[in-house]
Amino acid sequence: MGPIFAASDVPASAADHRAEAVAAANYSRFGRAFNAALLADPRYPYRDICRAASAGHAPKPVVASIRPQEYGFRDLAPTDRPIDLHEAARRGTADALRRLIKAGPAKVDVADPLGMTPLAWAVAYRRSEQTAILLEAGARPAAASCGDQIAPTAPIQIARAMEWRAMVEAMLPHVPAVQVAKLKDAPVLTPDNRLAVNAALAAIMKRHGDRLHSNAGRASHAILVVDRRGRAEGCKIEPATSPTDLGDDICQVLRGGRWTPARALFGEAVRGEARMRIYFTGP
Repeated sequence: MGPIFAASDVPASAADHRAEAVAAANYSRFGRAFNAALLADPRYPYRDICRAASAGHAPKPVVASIRPQEYGFRDLAPTDRPIDLHEAARRGTADALRRLIKAGPAKVDVADPLGMTPLAWAVAYRRSEQTAILLEAGARPAAASCGDQIAPTAPIQIARAMEWRAMVEAMLPHVPAVQVAKLKDAPVLTPDNRLAVNAALAAIMKRHGDRLHSNAGRASHAILVVDRRGRAEGCKIEPATSPTDLGDDICQVLRGGRWTPARALFGEAVRGEARMRIYFTGP
């Protein structure tokens, strides 16, 4: 079990933050017990990559700077008897992978409970031979997607997150043009910073109080330029707020936030424009 979070357009109150902290603590206790039970079951399919934590281990928060190749265990011994295509992609021999593909070609793009297809696992573990075998068998680099939107667990998205240019280039001929056009990412606030920014925006709205009447019931866009290091260099509000110092206060908060920079086609960080919609509900 991983972390739990929620996203909302409405800034949370201090009471909500306290309640969330209590819920997160309870969830963590349950998660540790649940994970221990799974690891003890011989039928668990991820015994090759998930291991019991040592005594006193404290989980570290996930931050945007962690790349896929820094997750999981890299000391997996190769096996010619993997339990399924997913394990074959992670650590199976080439012959074992071909054997399982031949036995179940329809399973080549099936995502596991983690949202990972066999090709996604092969990419995450930098197994070039296995990725070539899977692509030849018809595995889709943009699988595990919704419509034209490509999910973060899609193989090509993992390759982009790793900035594995050669792998992205190898996959592009297998991706529909309409999806290739979406393989660029705008800057976003880092996951660990969103609650703090929402709380700061809520404080601004409370401070302006009755002056929000002229903005109630409409929305504006905060537009920022974020450099390749994730630093916001500018900010403007469109359409402008009334009074204008409300927009200035909003921009001050957003400029001080921590941002994940934009990513170009091959996953490299680039300068880009961030747009955030701000809703005004009035006092």
